[in-house]
Amino acid sequence: MPLIPSVGARTYGLSRGEAVIVDLGKRGTLFALLQNVYGGVGYSYRVALQSFPDKEATPIGTKVVLPTTRYPKLVRFKEITNPATVESILEPANKCCEIGINHLEDFFGKGVRIKEISIEITNDEVTTDIKKKLPWLSSIKCEKNDCVKIRNPFPSKSGLTFTDFVKGQ
Repeated sequence: MPLIPSVGARTYGLSRGEAVIVDLGKRGTLFALLQNVYGGVGYSYRVALQSFPDKEATPIGTKVVLPTTRYPKLVRFKEITNPATVESILEPANKCCEIGINHLEDFFGKGVRIKEISIEITNDEVTTDIKKKLPWLSSIKCEKNDCVKIRNPFPSKSGLTFTDFVKGQ
């Protein structure tokens, strides 16, 4: 899963990438975003650095299972064509380390759960499929990756922005 590419020797940075799409068939679609459950900036950088402190010495194919404290923010859309219908799947219990509410079964049906969330060192190309699944993302224009100046299509209480879904594209 080429989510967090390296941009230099032993330096991590998210120069480009996108949220991961998890297709649950008839049950719906889940999105693992480029921020964590607790919000804040730099999540993708931090999770890569914490998981692979010496990326250059880590072989391709090395996979790290994330603890819940490092989970990305997971969301779904009640109506996939409307960004205002975004809903959080996991909600924090506090500002630090625990998952409080898990809406997986509420939103996707009985028996749906997270077995694990992992990241992996890969040399695959960064995927660019998210705008096919969420075509309205293409209508959001950013200047030099600065999306702060545009009208945010997400509800303010969600805390989401365009760059939680796409960076550097």
